[in-house]
Amino acid sequence: MIPKKTVTMFGLLLAATCGQAYAQDADIEAFKACASVSDDDKRLACFDKAAAAFDFEHAQKRLEETAKLKAETERLKAQAASEKAEADRLRLAAEKEAARLRAEANREKAEKEAIIAAEEQRQADLQALALEEFGQPGATDGGFSEITSSVVATKRPSVGGLYIKLENGHIWQNVDNAKTGRINPGMTVRIRETDMGGLFMTVEETGKSFRVKRMN
Repeated sequence: MIPKKTVTMFGLLLAATCGQAYAQDADIEAFKACASVSDDDKRLACFDKAAAAFDFEHAQKRLEETAKLKAETERLKAQAASEKAEADRLRLAAEKEAARLRAEANREKAEKEAIIAAEEQRQADLQALALEEFGQPGATDGGFSEITSSVVATKRPSVGGLYIKLENGHIWQNVDNAKTGRINPGMTVRIRETDMGGLFMTVEETGKSFRVKRMN
């Protein structure tokens, strides 16, 4: 921004120069009028008169002030160009920094999302592994104390209790003398681990419970 003091001085200089210009223009018109006189003696006398009335010192001062005005104008133009260049530099720097911060924020967000996704996948894998191992000999419950699934098929062997295949892929067998009651495909069963370590299957539709063991 151009300083207020500079603008004021520039305005005063311009006003003063313009005022002087009106007076000098009248003197110049006198010289122009002499040039149109055809008689040599009269033309010479006209020029002498115009020259006598012309303020050469004032004209020289006007030329000097005009030069100052031009110099000040050029200085102000250069200052304005410099300030504009600086403003453009600051704007570009700000845009570059904003872009860097956005990229950094996006990178951090992506890293956090990747960490969260990896942890969720790890937990899902652990859950799947725990479910797969649930009920197998020597396996811990992996965080499961019971599971719920639906019956796909049943089969009664010639020896031993009823085999029950579940939707989750497990195959279980009744291993006690308790009657299982009616078990049809599509029924929901819940298998729970007791405090004593045994596994019991309950058919939700009939309420029947019996001891089972994992066969696969």
